[in-house]
Amino acid sequence: MWYMLESISPIQWGVAIGASLAAAIWDIRTTLIPNWLTGPAVGAGLIYAACNGGLSGFGAAVGACVLVASPYVVLFLLGRGGAGDAKLMGALGAWLGIAGGLIALCCVAVVGAAFAALRVLAHPERRTLCSGLVSSIHMYVIALMWGRQGLAILRTEPQEQAGFNSQQVTIPYGVAILIGVCLAAVMVHLLWIS
Repeated sequence: MWYMLESISPIQWGVAIGASLAAAIWDIRTTLIPNWLTGPAVGAGLIYAACNGGLSGFGAAVGACVLVASPYVVLFLLGRGGAGDAKLMGALGAWLGIAGGLIALCCVAVVGAAFAALRVLAHPERRTLCSGLVSSIHMYVIALMWGRQGLAILRTEPQEQAGFNSQQVTIPYGVAILIGVCLAAVMVHLLWIS
């Protein structure tokens, strides 16, 4: 797998970091990652892969795009993330390939989790948030234990607690993606040297 990282050019890392930077700035300003950024980034990544690797390069880029975006698509479908995050991660997969995309995915996930933890700790209603998190985990465990019948538990909408708006606790995930991609680039660069 490490030999695959050597094939990631500085151009690919530059585009990944540049797209992440643009997304982070836009996300901070508007709380959205726009389609006009993610669509062309995915398309250009697939074209770049096809030009440099032919049909197999194109196929690998499509696979990496789907693989890296998948966790964020699931989060979006569960109502816990934005579609722009998923599309940007797909673009990063298309540009960085499977090996680089997976490293970027792991780094972004760690940075995102750290941001979320800091955000919860800084929130004035952190007790409510933490108890809600524990309740959610408990419900998922119970649902998994009951199998198909447990899915009915997960399909029901949670009751809103009085005076608490869950929309208040958001983070501009574009910033987490930017930091994660930069961290991944540094890690890959250090792996090349050793």
